[in-house]
Amino acid sequence: MRSRTAPSWIVWHLADRDADALAALHTEGGDANSTARAWIKAYSKDAQGQVTADFLEEGSVRQEVVLHFAESHRTQEITVRINNETRGVVLDSPDPAAESP
Repeated sequence: MRSRTAPSWIVWHLADRDADALAALHTEGGDANSTARAWIKAYSKDAQGQVTADFLEEGSVRQEVVLHFAESHRTQEITVRINNETRGVVLDSPDPAAESP
């Protein structure tokens, strides 16, 4: 699946605390800098540990992905967008959820 690299980029940018690079992945209109900073605040520490992802859909145009942060036992659902060879993410406000048992 072509979209598997976008979640990796998100996790790398979170771990590096690189809000500009994270905001650059945003595929929707508008300024994503403040949202990217909120993601950094919510997940930068978690992203430095083990992170796995569940890919929920087929992923030809967009794909729902659930990131699982092992250390905090939290999850975050993201929407990855694919436009030909361009990959990015719909960068909504972070919404950490507790991992289901």
